[in-house]
Amino acid sequence: MGASRRTHITPALVVSGHQQYLEDARWVREEWNAQVWELMNLYGIKSEAELFSGAILKFHKLYRGRNGGADFEVKHRVAERMHKMKRDFRQRFEEELLAELAPETDISETGDGETGMEIDEQKLQAERKKKASAWYVCVCGKC
Repeated sequence: MGASRRTHITPALVVSGHQQYLEDARWVREEWNAQVWELMNLYGIKSEAELFSGAILKFHKLYRGRNGGADFEVKHRVAERMHKMKRDFRQRFEEELLAELAPETDISETGDGETGMEIDEQKLQAERKKKASAWYVCVCGKC
């Protein structure tokens, strides 16, 4: 987030053709970072490690409890928000990918949880890997 440190990229996780998804990956990363930063500021969490692990050392004074009960509730609330963020971004990943592969097709779900779209599964997997690779490259600070 705020660090300018760049992470080493594992070449095996960089898929040829990922470049077509880099622009979107930049925007998604900025949005993710903004939401993480907002959550950290709201609760006075000092590091991403605390946020992601749930091992929060100290909350903002407004959220501190006397006997630890309030701390547990706040940790639970933070964990729920992180879970929702992760779920929302994963859902966004899939929905955008399906929309890109079949833009003229209605991607609303049928009653059985399927999208009702006819997409070549191999093409879907190949594009999913490219998009995931672009997100990975951006997370490592290389885009």
